Amino acid sequence: MTYRKDERDFTQFLQDILDAIDDVEGFIKAMEFNEFSGDKKTIYAVMKSLEIIGEATKKPS
Repeated sequence: MTYRKDERDFTQFLQDILDAIDDVEGFIKAMEFNEFSGDKKTIYAVMKSLEIIGEATKKPS
C-alpha cells in the first residue's frame, strides 16, 4: 500500500531506515571492497538504500 508522507507514523519511517540498513548489510556482507567497487549493480542497490534512509529521516517530528 502506498502512503502519503504525512499519513505514516514515525515508527514506520524508523522501520524503513532499519530495513534499508539490513538491505545494505545483506548486499555487501560477503564482499571485499575491491569486489564491491567493481560491482555496479551492488553500488546502485546500496545507493538506493541510502536514498531511502535519507528520505525517511526527513519525516517531520
